[in-house]
Amino acid sequence: SINSFNQKLTISKQTLAQCNKILSKSVNDIYLNIKCYYTYDVAAGRTTRWTELDIQNKGIKNFSPYLWSLRHLTALYLNNNKISRLPAEVSNLQNLKHLDLSNNKLRSLPVELGDMLKLQDLLLSNNSIRLLPYELGRLFQLNRLELDGNPLTPELLQKAREVNGTQKLLQFLLDTLEAPDTPPKRPWVTIRERTGKHMTFTVMCYNILSETLATRTKYGYCPSTALSWDTRKTLIMREILDNKADIIALQEVETEKYTTLFLRELSQH
Repeated sequence: SINSFNQKLTISKQTLAQCNKILSKSVNDIYLNIKCYYTYDVAAGRTTRWTELDIQNKGIKNFSPYLWSLRHLTALYLNNNKISRLPAEVSNLQNLKHLDLSNNKLRSLPVELGDMLKLQDLLLSNNSIRLLPYELGRLFQLNRLELDGNPLTPELLQKAREVNGTQKLLQFLLDTLEAPDTPPKRPWVTIRERTGKHMTFTVMCYNILSETLATRTKYGYCPSTALSWDTRKTLIMREILDNKADIIALQEVETEKYTTLFLRELSQH
């Protein structure tokens, strides 16, 4: 049967067998078609308001692509199965806060896992993971990261076991993540096309983010180097000069930064 009250949908082996009958496919090959469970629930006259999906201890090896369309999920329990690969599409579940993949056969993790910024619990114990993608460092809301039972380097495992180990490990991964060489180009918005002899001009409005506000507390998904004013001031000034705007409006500029950097540099151009 399906337990689908208000929060949690628990799928039993009996339900899997019923879905298998409808799909006429091997349970071991497909093993999961959430759309089938949803249809079954509606047919039984139940309202599906679940935000948690529990499919643990079912011997699952593969997923239906439909699983990654359930963007309302906040918790997904896939522990104690036979999963060897986690597809990049898992990052579609942007509301997920709890993901349990412990006791499976995972050998690697997709870098897209680092895009799931609402994750608070990520349980990966007892798999075959040898490397962690540096992108995991972006998970600034993660409070619980379980890695025991994986053939990771002793350094990473030890760091994870320390006091505040999750935060220390995430900081290490984030600071090791290679930043792009140059920021993406910003598109200009054209208010009025040049016509005839009318004069045109460009206006640049730029929030440079005050140094006092660029902290790890507010921007935990950014590497320390990206938050450093010494790094940012060079990039900011380069972008301002490269765009050659007629009028420049800067926001969050501290008085000291204005007089010692912006006024001095821009007065020369």
